[in-house]
Amino acid sequence: MDNTVGYIHSYATSKDGRFLAAPAEGAIRLYDLRTGEVVRRIETKGADVSYIAFSPNGRWMAAATSLGSLRFWDTTTGREVHAIADAP
Repeated sequence: MDNTVGYIHSYATSKDGRFLAAPAEGAIRLYDLRTGEVVRRIETKGADVSYIAFSPNGRWMAAATSLGSLRFWDTTTGREVHAIADAP
């Protein structure tokens, strides 16, 4: 039995209430709140996530990381679409 305790520092829900995004093990897991299933695992390139947000239409997701970057993904594909290094 694994007695490891983990902490979630940030999570976000989409405006339509369909998705929940939460950091986990070097990635962000995107959950479908209707089914409870993980629908996508989005890699964060080894960085811890300190903040997550969805765009108003839920298509885009942004995350601030422990490496000082902002990263943006298309939630329908899981592809990173933009990154800003050394973000303030």
